[in-house]
Amino acid sequence: MKSEIVTLFKNGQVNSNVVRGKRGILIRKFKIIFRIITNKIFRARAKQALNNAFRSDLAVRMGVETIPVGQMVDWGNLDVKLTNATQSAGQTSHLELLCILANVKQHILPGQNFLEIGTYDGNTALNVAINLGEGSRLFTIDLPYEELSAAKFAYDDDLVNNPQRRKKKHLDKDNVTQIYADSTKLDFSKFDFHGAFIDGGHDYETVKADTINVLSNIQRPGFVLWHDYEVECEIGDVLHALIPEYKVKHIEGTRMGFLYLDA
Repeated sequence: MKSEIVTLFKNGQVNSNVVRGKRGILIRKFKIIFRIITNKIFRARAKQALNNAFRSDLAVRMGVETIPVGQMVDWGNLDVKLTNATQSAGQTSHLELLCILANVKQHILPGQNFLEIGTYDGNTALNVAINLGEGSRLFTIDLPYEELSAAKFAYDDDLVNNPQRRKKKHLDKDNVTQIYADSTKLDFSKFDFHGAFIDGGHDYETVKADTINVLSNIQRPGFVLWHDYEVECEIGDVLHALIPEYKVKHIEGTRMGFLYLDA
């Protein structure tokens, strides 16, 4: 076996992509330009990278600090459970879900509650439920199934009318209270919660209403997470308006805004 492996290296270091010296760096730059001109896939990736760089710079100018996932919580002391976690339209990424669960584990003490706006298929709700401590409860809000969608964005309409929304994963969990209502018309003072995840309607007025209701009623210390924050979006407009008074942060590698509220 060893001799077979050694044979693979008999021709030395071939087809190397290591860049050496000024000449190598110059050749690399020409290769990049050539691929941008000739390769459609490479061009799309370059465009995405430029967009990401622009958004990162814009976030800095808007006063939003980007924090690494590793600095968000003390990961070394967390025992996070993950089950039946899928990743499709209308759901968080796996990294985003882990960020939510890590905050639940670290900041929601036994007997304290968590609030979610935008249940969809219950992917997040199920995983939050199995990570809550003894005596804690999840309140999750979703539009009634029979309610006709009149959302500003077609994206929201598609999710509201998607049959997958009726296949909620968490309905057998006894520590979950499912609420069917328009979140902007609810009285949040009836909910006792120390953490919240805002992922309902994505237009400015809806996100603003949800944000005001959460920040006005959350118990402290507490935390709030917003999904689909991209700097250049109406969710971004809401979060940027909070910056003068609240230290909203962006979690690196995600589309989430994060706010921790001291006692």
